[in-house]
Amino acid sequence: MAFYDLDDRRQGLMVSIQGGEWCANNVQSSLNITMLCDMTAGSGYPEIPANGVVETNKCAYEMVWRSQHACPMCTEQDMRTIAGDCEVSLTSSSAGQRAIETIWKEPRKCSGGEGLPPLRYEACEAVALDKTKIAIIAGGATLAFLILTGCLVCMYLRNRKIYQQYSVLKEQNEAELELDRIGGFSLDEEGDDDRI
Repeated sequence: MAFYDLDDRRQGLMVSIQGGEWCANNVQSSLNITMLCDMTAGSGYPEIPANGVVETNKCAYEMVWRSQHACPMCTEQDMRTIAGDCEVSLTSSSAGQRAIETIWKEPRKCSGGEGLPPLRYEACEAVALDKTKIAIIAGGATLAFLILTGCLVCMYLRNRKIYQQYSVLKEQNEAELELDRIGGFSLDEEGDDDRI
């Protein structure tokens, strides 16, 4: 019996069983079992290959076996670490702690070996928000908003007054032009009756 790694060692291995019964062609029978790493298969069982051919050559047989036991042993390389948020205690203003959890990388391609380490905690520095600074910033932003709104209202009222004056002048000008066209005189010519 011999064991061989597949091209990608983490995918599984090949078990080669040689020296079986003698066949008619004076060759001993052999069986190659391709053990594939599959964490969902449990122990699994031998199966016919996907191509449906069990006897590849005379007295040479092949099978496929999906099993979690074909996966390599777990090591630290199969794990990843996740750091939680920094939580500040009520007794401290900025010093806190965060949970450090180790989980399996997905999809998990290992079995047995090292287990996951327990949850641990480490010290961390929390970003403390000063309520006074927040109040000052919020107050400043509110004041700036009110000033800008006041400026816009003043500009609107001023422009509305100017537009009303413009409208009155435009109407007067149009009236003068109409009178000039019809009667030949304008309102600006007070007491001038030379044209009539």
